Amino acid sequence: SQGEIAFTSESTQSVNAETFDEREVSAESTSGYWHYSDGTLTYNTSSSGAIDVDDLWEYDDVVTKIVIESGPTTIDGDFEDFTALTEVEYKTPVTIDDMCFIGSYLFSGCTSLKKVTIGASDGTGLEIDGSAFYNCTSLTDVSFGKGTWHFGRNSFGNCTSLETFKFPIDMHNVRGDSFRGCTSLKTLKLSDQNSYMRAAGNAIYEI
Repeated sequence: SQGEIAFTSESTQSVNAETFDEREVSAESTSGYWHYSDGTLTYNTSSSGAIDVDDLWEYDDVVTKIVIESGPTTIDGDFEDFTALTEVEYKTPVTIDDMCFIGSYLFSGCTSLKKVTIGASDGTGLEIDGSAFYNCTSLTDVSFGKGTWHFGRNSFGNCTSLETFKFPIDMHNVRGDSFRGCTSLKTLKLSDQNSYMRAAGNAIYEI
């Protein structure tokens, strides 16, 4: 089992990853388009030279980086088992009708993925849905800008190389199984500026 995880802020405490709340989320999508060049897939609002979303699977063994530019609120695509992918960058998550999320299983099984960078949201925030990064066994570096607030079931489940994880400053809703199977995870970091969650005893609580 994963066991206890060290909680780090100004003072070090311990937190049990199985104690977080759970909440179901949903969202509607808007249109965006995919473009490929030299190992990189870019997602934006330009339709010129776009790849049909149904043809993305043809790039599963050559794409090393995915860049999601400002524009979409919901990413249309399926990158499960893109085994060459090493980096994902979501520059500016855009909120429409209070909704913005990375969908279930979107990057699941990307076993070479090492780095995920999510920029600051333009509105009410970004939700990471269930199993979005499940079984990304090489993932070690995850960073967030202001606005990411929710992790669903197994969002980072079975990310076995993940040792340290810093919650977004606006985080206030995390399922207890968001990190299930993260056998190397030892430290969770929570910003002292987070006004939604606090550590007490052996858990992190919403306040």
